[in-house]
Amino acid sequence: MGLVQAVAGAVGGVLADQWKDFYTVPEGLPATAALFAAVPRGTNAGRGSNTRGSSNIITNGSKIVVPEGYGLLLFQDGAVTGFVAEPGGYEWRSDDVNSQSIFAGDGLVSPLIKQSWERFKFGGQPGSQQAAFFVSLKELPDNRFGTQSEIYWDDGFLNTQVGAVTRGSYTLKITDPILFVKNFVPARYLQPGEVFDFTDMDNAAASQLFNEVVGSLAPAFSLYTNDPAKGNRISKLQQDSLGFARSLSDAVEQGYQWSSQRGLAIVKTAMCRSSTTPTRVNCSRPCSAPTRCPADAATPTCRPASRRASSRPARMAAPPGWSDWAWRPAWSAASAACNSRWPRPRPPPKTRWPG
Repeated sequence: MGLVQAVAGAVGGVLADQWKDFYTVPEGLPATAALFAAVPRGTNAGRGSNTRGSSNIITNGSKIVVPEGYGLLLFQDGAVTGFVAEPGGYEWRSDDVNSQSIFAGDGLVSPLIKQSWERFKFGGQPGSQQAAFFVSLKELPDNRFGTQSEIYWDDGFLNTQVGAVTRGSYTLKITDPILFVKNFVPARYLQPGEVFDFTDMDNAAASQLFNEVVGSLAPAFSLYTNDPAKGNRISKLQQDSLGFARSLSDAVEQGYQWSSQRGLAIVKTAMCRSSTTPTRVNCSRPCSAPTRCPADAATPTCRPASRRASSRPARMAAPPGWSDWAWRPAWSAASAACNSRWPRPRPPPKTRWPG
């Protein structure tokens, strides 16, 4: 019984695969789709009989239409065998016996008899796998980033450590599709019906990219503000999205090698919110003259380290009847914010009333 089913499957599959296929982009794709399989159109307006062909077999003479902004990756038995970057219609040709067709000029014996015998060896199914995948060559939008807490870097212009809470989005581009597929795309997305989407929350590979971008924000801010050739200040950030995108792309490349190992690049960024705060933690830089703290004009003057002792506010005299040790006024908030080297105010001990 198994032999009869195998023969019937082999002959039926061979006859069904003689029809040429017409491959195009699937319907209902999201705008952020990066990689997906080409789908055959067995019918058009209710007309067409090519609906029972084998999966993962492309018949010789089949036509594949590549739209604008996309590339075409061809696979044979799991290996990348070709890439097309220009839009247009292309014809599939393969030396594999399972792709041969009487409608493609491959004769009668090889497409029918030999192919049936080869499929019979595998229980009636084809013994090879062929696939065509579209890869987006456009800028892929809506890749978001953000931080829940402050990130810190050393700002050369302000000459202090700066913290920021930020969020925004960036556009991503696949610069090397073959490198992208070989080194980064999981195997589950190289199957028909699967769509690799960078914004898919269930895509573990896309989540890894999000974490790497967040981890590169502090180096990107540092590259942007500390490059003497650019003369950039943090206040220019929202006006120079392309400049910050280059800094973010360089930081990601230095830390995670997106371009050289994955074929990915950040093109543009859009900052939705960025709140920066100069910090005064360990503010002990040597100063030749008194200078203003960079936060605002309300903060007191930062003194050189050798003159810190003389810059303390004078101690207030104890009220009459109070012992001197029981009177511990707190330093002013502005002084404590400017110089963290001063001892933090301690709460006064229990009051000893004069007796």
